[in-house]
Amino acid sequence: MMTRFAVTAALVSLALVLQSTIAPILGWEQVRPWFPGMVLVASVFLNQGTAGILWAALLGLGVDSLSSERVGVQLAIATVIASLLAAALEETPSRGTVIYSIFVIVSTFLWRSLNVLTQAWLVGELVDPMRVLILASGDASYTTAIVLFLTTAYRLVRRMIRRQESRSTFSLNNQWSMLTRFER
Repeated sequence: MMTRFAVTAALVSLALVLQSTIAPILGWEQVRPWFPGMVLVASVFLNQGTAGILWAALLGLGVDSLSSERVGVQLAIATVIASLLAAALEETPSRGTVIYSIFVIVSTFLWRSLNVLTQAWLVGELVDPMRVLILASGDASYTTAIVLFLTTAYRLVRRMIRRQESRSTFSLNNQWSMLTRFER
């Protein structure tokens, strides 16, 4: 349990650092990756139930502290999205890469679009909702592509390490099980 909390805390810190330093560099046109979206899903996957939601709230608070927007909006959005993901994860029998990627694209899309719309509503600005949705879908797609690249690279490295292990030619098999089963 402590290992999961330590890993989640490291991921939250890493996401905040990457979002404030690397994300603007990786941006293309007006689309950029949203590292907190990845970590939001990871916190819900690693810590089921309330713990995952609390880690997501901490992540939202961290994004709030780094942004120049109104404080508390990111916290509320991250908490609501994490609650929805936690409920969906309980109903999902699988926890593979496909489900993780689907959760990343949905959470990033919701977070990016709800943030812009909420901030505009609080200030009293009019924004083009279609433009907001297009940019949010671009951010979500870009973030999911990064997730798929990282998981594929991780699996390839793991597979190469397994192949390099020396395998013994000696194997044990239970050839006598058929005989002993009928003798009883």
